[in-house]
Amino acid sequence: MSLIEIGSAELKALGAFPLSFDVEERVSGNAQYRLDIECRSASIDFDALLGKKMTRRNSERHGRYA
Repeated sequence: MSLIEIGSAELKALGAFPLSFDVEERVSGNAQYRLDIECRSASIDFDALLGKKMTRRNSERHGRYA
């Protein structure tokens, strides 16, 4: 099972966390990214997150799950 972890100081400070992450790559254009975030605060300014540094890490988990 492959897991994707996303880290961001801004998300952590807001108590927000990613729910899903999707990338669409194109041969003759820029990649498009979609990040679904959940946050307890209803007053979060998502536009303020644009252009901020985020990291993505893949990790592989092996084994059986019931």
